[in-house]
Amino acid sequence: MIRRLLLLLFSLLLSSTAWAEHYKVGILAFQPRAEAMQRWQPLADYLHQQIPEHSFEVLPLNYSALDQAIKERKIDFLLTNPGHYVRLLHYHLVNRALATQVNRIAGEEVAVFGGVIFTLAERSDISNLQSLAGRSIASVDQGSLGGFQMQAYALYEAGIETDELKMLWTEMPHDRVVEKVLQREADAGFVRTGVLERLIRNGTVDARQIKIINRQNLTGFPLHASTHLYPEWPFTALSHMQEGVIREVTGALLTLPHDGPVVQQMRLHGFNVAADYEPVRDILRDLRLPPYTEIPGYYWSYLWEDYRWYIVTGAVVIVVILLLLVLLRLANRGLQESETRYRTLVQNIPGATYRCNNDRDWSMSFISSEIESITGYATADFLNNSVRSYASIIHPDDQAMVKQRVAEGIEKCQPYTMEYRILNSRGEIRGSMRRGRRFLMIPVR
Repeated sequence: MIRRLLLLLFSLLLSSTAWAEHYKVGILAFQPRAEAMQRWQPLADYLHQQIPEHSFEVLPLNYSALDQAIKERKIDFLLTNPGHYVRLLHYHLVNRALATQVNRIAGEEVAVFGGVIFTLAERSDISNLQSLAGRSIASVDQGSLGGFQMQAYALYEAGIETDELKMLWTEMPHDRVVEKVLQREADAGFVRTGVLERLIRNGTVDARQIKIINRQNLTGFPLHASTHLYPEWPFTALSHMQEGVIREVTGALLTLPHDGPVVQQMRLHGFNVAADYEPVRDILRDLRLPPYTEIPGYYWSYLWEDYRWYIVTGAVVIVVILLLLVLLRLANRGLQESETRYRTLVQNIPGATYRCNNDRDWSMSFISSEIESITGYATADFLNNSVRSYASIIHPDDQAMVKQRVAEGIEKCQPYTMEYRILNSRGEIRGSMRRGRRFLMIPVR
């Protein structure tokens, strides 16, 4: 009895662990890696606590490393900036956002962020957006919404193209942009909101060293900003994730306590229902930035891996259709050539050649043009009895004989020959010899 219970318990343990999975959460790190790990590790611990049958791991990565991880499917969930998310969603590499990050800044809930344009306070030659033309600008990456795209859109609205700027790309974190400006290696810098305030708090930057370009007066927003505000970062799942796990993670994020130790360690207020990221899409579309300019290479590998059988089947169907079209065209060409040879032969046979129905009008479906010289009537007059029937020009005294001779030939399945009289277009009587045989057509239903 005890042995059976142990076996049952062991099998239950095996069945429960068989479903356990280890999931990796990729996080776009705009801070140094060590600082990002310290900030986001509580999120992995919280998700495991809420969904104990699965374990979670956070991976803070820069843009290039994150894109590589997505390409190789080394991450399962993703917390990234909205511009990056819109690009991935466009190529169906991720699902729609599960939730939107909400920050806590100066005791306020803030679910939006913006971009900052700054320079050294001593730079009197740089005071507005127009004065940035021709200057060297430090920025983390073209794919950064708060670190490039928002600022580029503000310049676009002011009539300034980014082609007029000398961009200096530093990659993540944003701290590198600030260093370039402080070291006078760049005339100005683009960073997301909150970066300068953080560096001022930890003593890296003296607030008197810098000035904000195109400062916005935004009621209720506690940070320096040079641009409009847009929804905060989305949390999403990659396209290969199962729906059940996605629902569990979404539920855990939306029920994260706003006043607990987890949000305090992450310096967040928590997560809200996913915001509308259409304004971000508008930025990318108006600036003609990816995904509206190019298709990344890894999109094709994803497409092939997920839809290879559809692609192969579609290709085979297309090839078969093309072959059928070629065969049909060849058949039509052969038919046209046969028709041409037939008509040439018919036109050179003495007398009129015809094909008619065995009815009282001898309704013609075909008759050669020689009938015009015999009867004086146009060939088209006889086709389908459009003007007159062929029976109408047979002499009345010969009508019965013609019908009888044709009926005998059809009944015996033999060719028939007869002579009878016809009336031409001038009412003159002319002799006619007729040869014919039955041609049986079986209707297809």
